[in-house]
Amino acid sequence: MQSFGSGKSATENIRTIEPCELLAIDRESFQALMETVPQFDLVYKQILEASYANSVYRVNTFVSLTALERIQWLMEYRPMLMTRLSSKLIASYLGINKDVFSRLKAKL
Repeated sequence: MQSFGSGKSATENIRTIEPCELLAIDRESFQALMETVPQFDLVYKQILEASYANSVYRVNTFVSLTALERIQWLMEYRPMLMTRLSSKLIASYLGINKDVFSRLKAKL
């Protein structure tokens, strides 16, 4: 988002873990779309608000949880991730060491 808004090089990137289709739009075309299609502007803002709320929730929740509680949270609220992702990716998502993740998961 920062790179798209500022035009500067991104400091982050996205890596897919499953086959996907990437859609891209340049800043000028995006602005034209926002101005000419009011529904797009509305949906875009709704997506941004939901994404922000989800990010804040995740950060605030994970800060207060132990590693075991994070794993339990993931199993309850995002169970499909447990079957689709490697232990290394799940541990990274939860902010814990892969070995700690494997050890705690085995206890459940």
